[in-house]
Formats: sequence, C-alpha cells, structure tokens
Amino acid sequence: MRLTFLVGGVNGAEGRSRASGRPKILDTLDLAEAWRVRLETGEVNRADLARENGISRARVTQVMAILNVHPQILEWMRENPVSERRLRPLMRLPHGEQPRLALELGIADVAHPTSGR
Repeated sequence: MRLTFLVGGVNGAEGRSRASGRPKILDTLDLAEAWRVRLETGEVNRADLARENGISRARVTQVMAILNVHPQILEWMRENPVSERRLRPLMRLPHGEQPRLALELGIADVAHPTSGR
C-alpha cells in the first residue's frame, strides 16, 4: 500500500494543500501516521519511503518527528492548525514540557496533559 500526499504535506511549506484545500500540516500528520503503520509492520524502511515519495531520508525523519508532539497538542492542532515549522521546537522536548512551550509560543492552549513521555 502506497500513500502519497506530496502536494499536500511533505514539502513543509505553510498554507493549504493544493490537492485537498486542507491545511498542509494535517496532510503531513496523516502521512506520518500512515508511514508509522508501514514502518511498524516492517513493510518498508525510511529509505524505501524516501524513494517512493521522491524525498530525502532526512525529510522522512522530519515528517515522522511530528508524531513526537504530545497527543493532546496534536488533537488541538487538528482544529487549530499551525505550520510544521512552528511545531518543530516541540518535537525535541519530552511530552511533559511541550504544553508549557506550546502555550508560550502561542501554538496550543493545552492546560495539563494527562500523559508524559
């Protein structure tokens, strides 16, 4: 199974997907979730995903890093999309530290998440 959202999400630019009219970050998040399933089942590795989608392995890693954002922030973001670039500082932090930084950066209004990393 090959899922490709090149126009709508892999390029990382802000704005809306030309293909779906949705915010690009939502297409990118959907893509990361689909890739995670394929990676976890052993169907592909990151190099395969890069080759299939005509992107670098580094870009595959960037897309997959979106899944490191706290689930409550991702849930909030589905209703209040922000750019991938604005999410990147959160991707490097443990889940417990993400809500505070998200609030400081004006990315998400998530009070006290229940799970940590």
